[in-house]
Amino acid sequence: MPDGSLDPSFMPGAGFGPMYQGSVATIVQRNDGRFIVGGNFSTYRGVASKCIACLEFDGTRCADFNTEGVTMVGSDAAIVWSLTVLPDDRTVVAGGFSTYGGAGIPHRGMAIAMPDGTPDPTFSVGSGPTYVSRPLILHVLVDAEGRFVVSGSFNRFNGVPRHRIARLIGGGGVGISEALATPPLHAWPNPASDVLQLSEPFTGAVIDMQGRTLLEVTRSQQVPVQELATGAYMLRSQEGYAVRFIKQ
Repeated sequence: MPDGSLDPSFMPGAGFGPMYQGSVATIVQRNDGRFIVGGNFSTYRGVASKCIACLEFDGTRCADFNTEGVTMVGSDAAIVWSLTVLPDDRTVVAGGFSTYGGAGIPHRGMAIAMPDGTPDPTFSVGSGPTYVSRPLILHVLVDAEGRFVVSGSFNRFNGVPRHRIARLIGGGGVGISEALATPPLHAWPNPASDVLQLSEPFTGAVIDMQGRTLLEVTRSQQVPVQELATGAYMLRSQEGYAVRFIKQ
């Protein structure tokens, strides 16, 4: 409360439980006001929550945020050290882990959670951070160009020598593998309200953040977007590269 006393309307109940002491390392507030919490825990209020959870204003679990969380391959315990909320309420999840969203979905040290908790299928850091002992990403910054600057305990990132700090091409959900694809495609205005102009003829599709195809485009430098709902979308070319844009 304003005077420093506990807010009686926020009731975490039993709170976070083991893995190791049920520790919380980071907490952020989404644009919708709800909280994403990360750390080293396996339960929240007695329900399985592997190192990440979404909380409502009163401390209850978010019913529409469903994820199997993070896991670590090997003997080390998984942990989420850093959370960063993006403008469209996706959340950058970083720390020490091998998978996010299920044991069969590799995300080494970094993933992007969609607003419903599922992993963003457009983002991949490949082999991610590596180190002689336990690799970790401790902090993630979104810079002025919308790219991710990451720091932590690593000496390589996706196989490239980078000592403790790296900048990831793409940002905002376009991972390293996509950002290195050619040729580059520039789109403007971004955000767009009616028509998205392209720097070269484009063949591919407009997809939403759930991976659904909304519009197919064939060799055009203009994409009509006036019928799209406000939000984030992606142009995915038939060659495999991607450009993210916002419909306002």
